[in-house]
Amino acid sequence: MADELDLNLIENAEDFLLEAVKYAKGSSPRDWKYAALHLWSALELLLKALLENEHWSLLFEDVDKASQKKLREGDFQTVRFDTALDRIRGIVGVELEQKDLRYLKQLRDLRNRATHFAAKLKVEQAKSLVARGISVFLTLEQRYLHEEPDKGLEYEINQDLQEFQKYVDERLRTLKPELERSDRPHPWFRTCLSCNQETLVSRDDTAVCLFCGEEVEFTELADHSEGPGGPCPECEDCTLAFVLLNNDEGRFVCPKCGFETEHNFNSEYGRYGEEY
Repeated sequence: MADELDLNLIENAEDFLLEAVKYAKGSSPRDWKYAALHLWSALELLLKALLENEHWSLLFEDVDKASQKKLREGDFQTVRFDTALDRIRGIVGVELEQKDLRYLKQLRDLRNRATHFAAKLKVEQAKSLVARGISVFLTLEQRYLHEEPDKGLEYEINQDLQEFQKYVDERLRTLKPELERSDRPHPWFRTCLSCNQETLVSRDDTAVCLFCGEEVEFTELADHSEGPGGPCPECEDCTLAFVLLNNDEGRFVCPKCGFETEHNFNSEYGRYGEEY
């Protein structure tokens, strides 16, 4: 019999995860590019495995067209990333933390740029992304897909994860004194959009990440909130951002100067970008 590869969804996800770790053991930016790309594939398949665990029809983008025949033949449009997230939260009941959601979308955007346009990736950024991504994968898999934790896989991966995390932790320890003496954006906007570390500092009209060196306009930070809220009345240099305090209420905040509205606003009001 000819050699054959036969992996179910979660086994395929784990295989991509192991491949990501293998590339992450390299040292070149190219190695880390493929580590990030394989990691995205692993996480995307893991999300689909969570849906399949609930019901196989959720793997279809259009569940009205779901059929066992199409599933067996692979002749269908699989669920898109944003749809998968909605179903995981609304149907499966898995609550992802906001930081993890931002991370997944960030890694998705990196994957899209690298596979459809041009690849630009700093090793510092990639190490942070890979370390966090492996942690997210293991947490979701062990919590929702295994009645008994797969200690073998967890041990194998964690040996490498420790090395990545040691690097990240050491970098953060080194940067701590500079972070403490630097001007910082509002506490809700100190997470870098590139490496996902809370290491943004204020530099004139931009925020700069001390971890990976990425620069971002304060207005771009505001755009990554639940919705813009017009110009800041205090510094007049930045757009206000709407930040959720809970599912029902939020406030308008200036990422640059820290201005914050005194009163809370209904979340539906803020999400649609109306001025406060």
